[in-house]
Amino acid sequence: MPFITRPLTTLLFLVASAAAFAQTITIVSPGKDLVTSPVRVVANFSPTASITSIAVSVDGVFLAGTQAVTPLDIDVPMSAGNHVLTVNAVQADGLQFSASRSVSVSTAATTTS
Repeated sequence: MPFITRPLTTLLFLVASAAAFAQTITIVSPGKDLVTSPVRVVANFSPTASITSIAVSVDGVFLAGTQAVTPLDIDVPMSAGNHVLTVNAVQADGLQFSASRSVSVSTAATTTS
């Protein structure tokens, strides 16, 4: 009978794997263009359960917690230079997922009068 359980085990593994990869975060903004601070961060979520928490980090340093409101739309202050922006989310069922993007921030434009 072990041959009968093997296909069932394989099927359950494939279904569980597909469910684990179903969650996604898409960082819509900023794009790949040079930006100025504060940087508008917009992210869409495709969860399989409700989102209970969202965290945003810049270069591995977490910012103050954000409300678990989707889509995410916040302004994040960043110094000039190249940074790694990461958005993390946790679902009600405990599954965690994240997305990262490189961000190039320029110095603020100056105006002369």
